[in-house]
Order: sequence, then structure tokens, then C-alpha cells
Amino acid sequence: MALLDLFRSKPEWEHPDVTIRSNAVRRLGADRVDLLTSIARQDKDASVRLIALRKLSDADVIAQVARSDADQEVRDEAAEMLVTAAKQDKEGAVAQVAMAALTEPRHLAAVAKGARLEAVGRAALSLLTDARVLASIARNAEFPSLRAEAVERIDEAELLADLALRCEHKEVAVAAAERITDRETILSISERAKCKAASRRAAAILADLAASETPAPEPAVAETEVATASPAPALPIPPVEPPVTPPAAPDHTHDIALRESLCQTVESLDGDRAMQGLEDARGLWAQLSALAGAEGEELERRFVRACEACRKRIESRAAAAERQARAEAICNGAAQAVEMAELEEARRQWAGIQRKFAELGKGVDAALQARFDQAAARLQAREAEEQERLAQAARENLAQRQDLAARLDALASSEALSLKDADRCLREAKAAADNLGPLPSQQDRDALLGRFDHIRKVVHPRLQQLREDENWKRWANLGIQEDLCKRTEALREKEDLEQIAQELREIDRLWKESSQVPKEEGDVLWARFQSVRNELRARLDEHFARKLAEQTRNMELKVALCERAEALADSTDWIRTADALKQLQAEWKTIGPVPQKDAKVIWERFRRACDRFFERRKVDRRQRSETWAENLKHKEKLCEQAEALADSSEWEKTAGEFKRLQAEWKTVGPVRKKHSDAIWARFRQSCDRFFDRYKHRGDLELAARSESFAKTCAELEGLIPGPDSAQKLEPPADLVERVRGAVAHWHQLDRPLQTDDWAQRLTELVARLSRAHPGVLDGTDLTPEGAQRRMEKLCARVESIVSSVEPISSSAEDGAAFAERLRNALADNTLGVGGSREGRWQAARKDVEAAQMTWKRLMPLHTEASNALRERFYKACNRFFELRPAAPPRRPPRHDTGTR
Repeated sequence: MALLDLFRSKPEWEHPDVTIRSNAVRRLGADRVDLLTSIARQDKDASVRLIALRKLSDADVIAQVARSDADQEVRDEAAEMLVTAAKQDKEGAVAQVAMAALTEPRHLAAVAKGARLEAVGRAALSLLTDARVLASIARNAEFPSLRAEAVERIDEAELLADLALRCEHKEVAVAAAERITDRETILSISERAKCKAASRRAAAILADLAASETPAPEPAVAETEVATASPAPALPIPPVEPPVTPPAAPDHTHDIALRESLCQTVESLDGDRAMQGLEDARGLWAQLSALAGAEGEELERRFVRACEACRKRIESRAAAAERQARAEAICNGAAQAVEMAELEEARRQWAGIQRKFAELGKGVDAALQARFDQAAARLQAREAEEQERLAQAARENLAQRQDLAARLDALASSEALSLKDADRCLREAKAAADNLGPLPSQQDRDALLGRFDHIRKVVHPRLQQLREDENWKRWANLGIQEDLCKRTEALREKEDLEQIAQELREIDRLWKESSQVPKEEGDVLWARFQSVRNELRARLDEHFARKLAEQTRNMELKVALCERAEALADSTDWIRTADALKQLQAEWKTIGPVPQKDAKVIWERFRRACDRFFERRKVDRRQRSETWAENLKHKEKLCEQAEALADSSEWEKTAGEFKRLQAEWKTVGPVRKKHSDAIWARFRQSCDRFFDRYKHRGDLELAARSESFAKTCAELEGLIPGPDSAQKLEPPADLVERVRGAVAHWHQLDRPLQTDDWAQRLTELVARLSRAHPGVLDGTDLTPEGAQRRMEKLCARVESIVSSVEPISSSAEDGAAFAERLRNALADNTLGVGGSREGRWQAARKDVEAAQMTWKRLMPLHTEASNALRERFYKACNRFFELRPAAPPRRPPRHDTGTR
């Protein structure tokens, strides 16, 4: 690069600032095709590419942008330009290029509707398949053949019906009506179609359908009658009464009235269907025969004037409608134009739109006028915004240029200005002065130019001085390089290769700092220095090769350790794996260094594997500690429940509860080892305590009951005064009930507890109470004498019952006697009669059982007399039940009142 190239500035369209590039591209003329093409393809900012694209007219370039640009907005703008080019093309070549790049149906539909060449429109139409897009083309295409072809390609009945009802093109509406087969839809078209031709065609289709479905008509009447009877075509509002031709000779008065009616109808025609009404009226007038005379001529002139006035009304209405449509289209175009991304293009299009709107003159609808005014206001607002944006850009550019000038000025006046900085400062000042960019005013431009010119004047002489200093420095560097060569040659005598390498690196650094020397002398010194240096480098290379080989072996060993550590990183065998990793870490320390470039990477790899395992172990320990704590709490709760139940005497219920606790204990996980044995011993101690008691529950119950009976006896003994007591105790009011309760308690004891000792103690206790409180127990069966008397009475009673019962031998009883006895028993049970023999037997059995229950409640006497009475009572009871055994024979209940 030449020196002057350093001071040349780049063009504004290559400036880093997007705003400056955009303004530069706007100022380019359309003849700069190559430059604009390059910008449109390559600029990194989409807005700049868009400005360049709008200045292009080459269809190939625009098509390429439409296909490949990265920004959607740019691609859309290119597609719109291709659509416009294809529509305006008069030869077809441009349209062919455009349609090859257009892919969206809306773009192809726009070409099919507005192309100047029919072939172009047909080519665009052939690429479309969407039924709704085809329907839009059928309504709006310029060429009738394209509209007809679009209708033929539509298969959806709903779209065809909409075209037949609303389309104003006669051929489209009729073609759509002819393709509809639904009777209701055809009827709707015949009644409501906007195009009368479609309405008539629908009516004809309905007539054909009706004729094909009805039987053959009656013989036709005369042609004159048919013509007379057939109704005239209906006219729009106001309706025209169909004239009726009289069957007889023409009536002059009737002809006049008929003509006046037609004149009045034509004079009153107006609205959308006035043209059809006028055509129908003209057709009816033409069917009338000529009317001679002045009156007929006047009616003829009146009808002609009415038709002409109606035609003018229709044309005026059509012109107004067309003007309204044009105004609406212009407003739509205005709304689109003022919203274009490029304001310059919006201004250009607005001029033509404003001229077209002015050509409409007065009479434009107020709403459309308001829409146009709103678009104009929007354009003015955008222009104001653009002016403000440009002013802001100029202010920002001014601030940037002023900052640059201040920085360069400070650099130019710096005492530490270097040759490189001076050269850069001079180049930047020159580039800034050549391309100041947009600025708020000419005064600002002149001020900046003055500042940059002053900077260049200050820096230029200092630059010259710095260059001279640089030359002197070159000569000074010769001495430095001479000393460095001597230092390098002295290294030959040293044996410490590491020290040689270190000093040689320092010499290289100093040589680089003093590298600027005169060429001829510098080449000689460089050859001298390089010769010695290469000799030293050969020795060092051999040394470092050996060192590298050793480090490489160390690297292989450490890689192997890393692989082993990584294999253990995901292990859950915490103890053994931790020991293994610690062993690997110890082995790592014994391995020497590795290549410097790999040292950090391999160490981080090894440490990462170890850290992964130990972090996982730490997390596992924390989780296990939490789990152990929860399990300990759970087991302590189970121990508390077991301890609360250990002394329970509800044997079966508590045994089931202990089994549940034991089962639940098994579901609880482990606890910390130092607590495991203690908590298990605590739980097991409670379980063992209960089940040991459960195993001996019979003995415990007997002991409890014995203790309870001893307590009852002790309570009664407390009612007996001691031998040394001087005061006589008053007997309690419930003494008899308490003694009876003690007797009942003795009877409730289990058989092993009803010993002679307990019976003797109870008898003696009652006797002592009787003596201590004389008269209180007298007359009851609680004293030994009373109990013996009651035993004698019970024996006598049972013996009397036995003697009164007729003995019956079941073996001697024949069948008839047994049947008779069974009938008597049934009769007794049914009637409640107790006088029969069976009834008496049942009553006697109840008395014996009652006597047995009374015997069980008596005092437990163990005297010779009581034992004899006991044998006597048992013998009588057994005798009674042997006289009449039950079926099956049952053994009489045991009525022991003593021990056995």
C-alpha cells in the first residue's frame, strides 16, 4: 500500500455508521447500477440494502434479492417490485424472470389481475391452485378470458355461488351460475343476483329443471293467445304492470294507456337496476304496434325523451360510482404509499396520487375526503419525523466529530507522543476532514475543518522529528546488538541447559526491542547472532526433547490415573472407593511434571473425578444422616409405645399390638451405628418383658386374684377390733352386704385358689365378725350355723322333689306311651298348662336348678357335718337327673362349694 493510501478516506456508502451509509446511497444516481447492485447484495444492514434495491430496475438482480436476501422485509419489497415489473411488461421477458422468482400466491394473483399482456396473466394464473385466489382473479382480472378461465378452475360451490350473486362481470356471473347444481342456490341467484344476466340464466335453469320434472303440457293455444297470456318481464322499482294485449281488435284507448304507463315507468326509473328496467321498457315498447295520429307521435317523443333522461341518469350515477370507486382506490393507494418504508419513495408516489385525487374535482364523498386528508397528515408527520431524525443524526455526528477532534488534539499535544501515534493521528485527522458527514450547520462544518487542520499542522512537524529520532535510535541499537552477540557467545561455555534457555529467552527479548538498526550493519550482526543462537538451540532442542519424552510418559501415567479415577467417580461403595481414590492421589504426587500446556488440563481432569466422588459421598452422608435421624426418632417412638404396653394385662390385644410394633420396626431403616445396639436393646427389653409376662399370664392372673381376695379379707379384718381395744367398734351398716360380697368373691376365684386355707380363713373371719358384732349376722346364712341350716333345707327340698317325681324308665317305655307323653308335653308347651305329668317334671327341674344356684352362694364350710350335707345334696341332685335324663343325656352341673 502506498503512503498516500493511508490518508485516503473510504466513500460514505462504506462508512461504519448506518445513517451515513443510508444517506450516501440515497444520493446515488440510478445510473450507478453496479454499485447499487453490490450494495443491495452485500451491505450488512437491511435498511441500506432496501434503499439500494429501490433504485434498481434490473429484473435479474431484483429476483436474486427476492430469493436470497436474509431479511424478510427486503425480500417482500423485491417481490413487490417484481410484481410491478411483471404487470407493466409489454414484451414478456421481464415478466418471465419475475414469475420465476415469485412464489407466494398473493404476488402471482396480483400479476394475473393487472398484467398488461394476456399471456403474462395466463402464465401467472397457471401457477395458482387456491380456490379463493382464483375467485379474486375472476372478479378483478383485466382480461375476460382470464376471468373465465379462473371460474372454470374453481370447484367450491360456495365460491361459485358468491361469484354468481355478487360479481358484476356478466360472463363470470353467468359461467358461475351455470356450474351450480343446487336448486336452492340457483333460486337465490335468480332472485338476488347483482348481474341480471346471471339472474335470467338462473331462472332459465330453474325452468329447464321444472320442465324436466313435470308431465307434458296440454295442447297449446293459438300463438296470439300465448303471446297475450305470457307476462311481460318484470321491471325494477317502481314495478311495471305487464300490458295485456286484448284478444280482439286493437283498442285505441287501451294502447294510449299502455304507452303512457310505459312512459311514466321510464320517467321514474332510478337506482342500480335502472338500466335493466330501461332495456325491458324498450323491449315492450318495440313489441307495440305503431299508433297513428298526433297523440301517438307525442307519446313516441315523450318515450324517447324519458329514455334519454333515464340514460343520462344512469350514466351520471355510473360516473359518480366510478368517481367514488376511483376515489376509494386512490385513498387506498395513498394509505399504502404514506406507510412505505422508504420516505423518498413515499413522496414520489404521493405526488402522483395527489394529482389524481385533484382530477376527481368536487363531489367526492366526505368520508373519502377525510381518509385522503388523514393520509396527507400522516405523510407530513413522517416528513417531520424524518427531519427530526436527520437533525438528531447530524447532532450525534457533530458530537462524535467533536469528541474525535478533542481526542486527536490531546494526542497531538501529548509529551509522550510516539511515532506510531503521530502517524495514526495525522491519518485520522485527514480522514475526518475529508468526510465530516451530516452536520447541523455550515458554521459547525467550518469549525470542525479548522480544528482538524490545526491538528494536522501541529502533528506534522512532530512526526518529522520523531522519524529523525527513530533514525538515531537505529544507530544506538547497533551497540546493543553487539553486546547481545557477545552475551550469546558466552553461553557456549555453560553446562546448565535450563539457565542457558532462560538467558537466551531474555536475549531474544532484548534483541527484539533493539531490532531497528541500519540494514547493512544489522544484517552482519544478525548473521553472527543467528549462528551462535542456532548452535545453542540445537543443544537446547535435544535437552527439551528428552524432557518432553519424560513429560509425555508422565502424561500417560496421569491419564491412566484419571481414567481409573473417572471409573470410580460414580461408585456407591463409599469406604473402599474413598480409600482407592486416596491411594490414587498419593500415586499422583510421585509422578513428575507433564508438558506445560497440558498440566492444568490433566490436573483439572483428575481433580474433577475425585471431587465428583467426594461431593457425592458428602451428599450421601448428609442424606443418610438425615435418614438415620428420622429412623431413630421413629424407633424411639416405637420404644415408647412398647414401654407403655409392657405391663398391660390385656393379653391378646396387647400381644397383637406388640406384633404390629415388631412388624413396623422391621420396616424402619437403619440408624447410626453408635445408636443401633442401644435402641434395639431398649425395644427388645420391652417386648421381652411383656411376652415373659404373657407366657406366665395364668400364674399372674391367679396371683392377682389371690391378692385381690386377700385384700377383701384384709378389709373385713379391719372391721374386727383388736384384743387390746377398749372401745367397741360399731358395725358398719353394710356389714351383711360386705360379708356376702366376700363370699361371692371366694366363689368367683379360679378352682386352684379355692383352697382349704382360703376357705378356712374366710370361715374363721366370718365367725370372728359374728363374735365381734353379735346379732348382726344372726339369722343369715353367713354364719356357719346359718349356712348349715340352709344346706339342710336345700337337701330336704331336693329330696322332696325327687320323691314326688314319678320314675320313668326310658328303656321300658313303649312306643305308645312315649307318643302319649310327647303329645302331653306339646300340649303343655302350647297351652301353658302345668298340670300334666310333663309340666310337673319341668317345674321340678327348675326348682332343682334354683337350689343348685343357691348352694353355690353358701359359705364354704369344711366340717364333717357340712361335708355330709354336701354329699347328700349332690346325691339327691344326681338322683333327680337320673330319673329323667335329657336327650342327649347331660351331666348335671358341678356344685362344688369346697376344694377338690
